[in-house]
Amino acid sequence: MPVSISERSVWGIRVPEIRWQGIVRSADARGYSVAGVASSTQSAAREFEKALEAVLEVVAVETRFKKIGAEIGKSTRRINVLNEVILPEIRAGKRAILLALEERERENVFRMKRFKGRNR
Repeated sequence: MPVSISERSVWGIRVPEIRWQGIVRSADARGYSVAGVASSTQSAAREFEKALEAVLEVVAVETRFKKIGAEIGKSTRRINVLNEVILPEIRAGKRAILLALEERERENVFRMKRFKGRNR
């Protein structure tokens, strides 16, 4: 039963990809004599192989979704840090710079008035 696992990139996220082939086999490929086994056993083996194939499909999709979900969680936490910590710090810094520039402008106006008053 050849099952292989490789990785591929989905939206820049490395996710495992499960591939398989030949899980549902013919009766003679199962390694026993068709004449020596009851038809119910053959039917059960075929149904088991179908169920195994369905499980592999679910596992492939679930692992992909788990990995993408984990990356979305990381991105959400980063965005929250930006919104809650970094942006308020930047806004506070911007306010401080604006206040300092306004203060310098007032000082320059006062200095110019004083300079004009001395020159008269």
